[in-house]
Amino acid sequence: LYKTLILEQAGRVEEALTWLDAEKEYVVDGLSWRMKRAELLLALERYDDAHAAYRALLAENSEHYLYHSGLQCAVLRLDATTSAEMLKLGGCGLPSTELPSLSPEQRALLQAEYAELSETDPFSLVCDKIPLTFLEGEAFKARVDTYMRKHLQRGLPSLGADLAALYLTLDPETGKKVRAKDPYDIKQNKRYLVVKELVEGYIDALTKTEAFPPPSSSSSSSSSSSSS
Repeated sequence: LYKTLILEQAGRVEEALTWLDAEKEYVVDGLSWRMKRAELLLALERYDDAHAAYRALLAENSEHYLYHSGLQCAVLRLDATTSAEMLKLGGCGLPSTELPSLSPEQRALLQAEYAELSETDPFSLVCDKIPLTFLEGEAFKARVDTYMRKHLQRGLPSLGADLAALYLTLDPETGKKVRAKDPYDIKQNKRYLVVKELVEGYIDALTKTEAFPPPSSSSSSSSSSSSS
């Protein structure tokens, strides 16, 4: 893979991909080969091919955030520079958490993609959680209601941290999304207010009836119902 990296760094991305394909049978680390190939396809803005490459990687490990980041870049057809930035995020960073804004059309594309992924791998925690990063309005409320009910009943220890990661605010200095830490910012966050409303409903119903309340209006339908 070394020559591929040299060609890529020299800006000769098409040559890098051609060389990578030619050397496939000699590469011992097949996973690294496939990851680099998917990355090069994004760099060349070959979105359909990149999409197929990242879906293949996710079929083997649906919990890998880097694969999800690449997949979202392909689905959203982000330009090569932006895609490269997204792939460097690390951790749980994704286009759906880092881009300043998403259009309704982009949200719909991601929603359709993750509805399909959830059907393919219904036990994936990450595929279950990521839609919470891009859904809005009633679609978010329905999805987070379903998510919290399921994981409260299963006793998921990280549920609080998972939800806190959704409370984002714009950093006035960088213009980038960051996790809200100031109590005032958290209490003003729209997602926090939805979660707070739902949790208060759970507590009230469990206290009175020892059962959860009926699902929120959209929860009874598919968790992939369209966002507002």
